Amino acid sequence: MKAIKLFSFVACLLASIQAWSATLIDGIYYNLGTGGATVTSGNYTGNITIPPSVFYGGTVYFVTGIYYNAFNNCYTLTSVYIPSTVTSITNNPFSGCSALTTIIVDGGNGNYSSDAGVLYNKNKTTLICCPGGKTSYVIPAGVTNIGDGAFSGCSTLTSIDVETGNNNYSSDGGVLYNKNKNTLILCPGGKKSYVIPTGVTSIGDGAFSNCKALTSVTIPVGVTNIGDGAFSGCSALTSITIPVGVKSIGTDVFNNCSGLTSVTIPNTVTTIGDWAFLGCGISSITIPESVISIGFDAFAGSNLTFIVIPNSVKSLDDYAFEACEKLTSVTIGSGVTSIGGWAFIGCSSLSSITCLVPNPATITMGNYVFDGVNVSSCILHVPASSVNLYKNAPQWKEFQISEITTGVVITTTDALQIFPNPATNNITVSGLQNNETIRLYNLNGQLLLTRKATGEKETIAVGHLPAGVYFVKTEMGKTLKLVKK
Repeated sequence: MKAIKLFSFVACLLASIQAWSATLIDGIYYNLGTGGATVTSGNYTGNITIPPSVFYGGTVYFVTGIYYNAFNNCYTLTSVYIPSTVTSITNNPFSGCSALTTIIVDGGNGNYSSDAGVLYNKNKTTLICCPGGKTSYVIPAGVTNIGDGAFSGCSTLTSIDVETGNNNYSSDGGVLYNKNKNTLILCPGGKKSYVIPTGVTSIGDGAFSNCKALTSVTIPVGVTNIGDGAFSGCSALTSITIPVGVKSIGTDVFNNCSGLTSVTIPNTVTTIGDWAFLGCGISSITIPESVISIGFDAFAGSNLTFIVIPNSVKSLDDYAFEACEKLTSVTIGSGVTSIGGWAFIGCSSLSSITCLVPNPATITMGNYVFDGVNVSSCILHVPASSVNLYKNAPQWKEFQISEITTGVVITTTDALQIFPNPATNNITVSGLQNNETIRLYNLNGQLLLTRKATGEKETIAVGHLPAGVYFVKTEMGKTLKLVKK
């Protein structure tokens, strides 16, 4: 289990310890020590003036620091005054302060400065914090560095412009880029839609993170890199097409995009990273044959109803499909050699697993891969020649095991497609050759239908079929999986 699983708990614990050890003086919490007083977290509202010194227990403490989360998510905080004595501000301590419009630094401070309510280092070369209540902002010509999280929580910001003469940054349509405009650095949190211009090759880490008003974004061909967390928390985003050329869907890229229902992944992607689609609204997704690994918690908590893991995939990391409570059907391709611990934990609706790996002994299994799956009712479908091997394999032997008698091997192709999938009444099979024969099988290998295509597309009625998993096999030897609702 990765250490990150403990992150939220540890963060909450540290915050609690911090609160317990803090001293409240005139409405502000401080950690007091030999180095002076450091402002720490509290539920701050309105206008806050941090004094240069405080008196407690017979001792005068100069206020020298502001802790990294001191004002985080103080939603009704409107302004903060920082005295000349403060020498240390950790990261951006004002993240999530959505009503904050003004940060004022005393002119005598030797380390920090402010301009138009925005926090900088003394020389105004590093932007530390743009207050969350700003609606627009112009980066001065002298800024050479933007600190981590400088725009965190700026949910009403709709435009970031750059002053003429800045040698490091530029803007287009109110969106921040590097000077050459080939890397998109940040989209302001209040944007509702955006078309990334041609010429951009990289989308930076967190570039669209928590743009909660964003409903659509167009990524042009030519983009080859999408940074970690690029679209995390974009809860209103409904669909995304990743262009050909992108090789990796990195860590947290679509984490918590709860409204995301449609994703197109090109056949150039080889890895799907940790937490890539965690908590997403997607009910179905096609993983291309180019993908070789699926990361930790990659699809955890999503709305997937079925998933086909192609033959190209070698590994599923721990918790890959954790708590996908709507997941009813899984196909595991023949190339899988490793399934991490708790990969399908909490998939309580899972009723059908098709595993195409000939010998389960070749799969390295983590702990409790199927914990929370009702193994007494979930049917495991395996190749006919492999039934006895699975009946004697740890974890697999707990299932009701059935053989696949059609010799079906799942293949995918960009041309051959079934839509809709899952289906209720009718399906359309596209990418066919004229007069090509189509056959429909159930999981027991029973032939249910034979149809000769009259063109590139063929519509087939499936409304009469029971809910479950079926295979559509073409005369050209291509096979796709169909889920009937």
